Amino acid sequence: MICRGEAPSCCFCLGCGAVLTFAKAGDRMSSYSENRRYERIFFTREQRIEGYFPMPDEDGGLKVQVLNLSEGGLHFTQKMEYKTEIKLGAHLILTGLQGPDPLKFFQNVEVEIKWILDHDYLEHVSYGCQFLDLPPEMREVIRDVVDNGVLGTKDQ
Repeated sequence: MICRGEAPSCCFCLGCGAVLTFAKAGDRMSSYSENRRYERIFFTREQRIEGYFPMPDEDGGLKVQVLNLSEGGLHFTQKMEYKTEIKLGAHLILTGLQGPDPLKFFQNVEVEIKWILDHDYLEHVSYGCQFLDLPPEMREVIRDVVDNGVLGTKDQ
């Protein structure tokens, strides 16, 4: 994807030419139409919301930056130089989140990798995950965090 200069967060796919619009952390997405089941909250890099996955080939597991969170799943990135081979459809266990108190409860949640954005010209690899069998108490905390917008900016 490269910038077309139409908007600060508008790019087009080099493969198919589709125009893609992304929100920057802190932006409201009121003009962005999407078919999502759950609202999500976006985190800035400065907030340093980190997730941890145990990986058999990684000493100490995989530490990632969480960019957004909803009741349905999360989006995380890792620097290209530390890229771990994670396949589409892989099931991983999110052993915890590091960040403000409302998120520290989060532990041992199974996720499925639903999409991967991995191009040589990007500095980070991005992964979209769906939660599998999220316990109701964790779902409620996420709902409260998103509804109140206390940790980031929610989309609308």
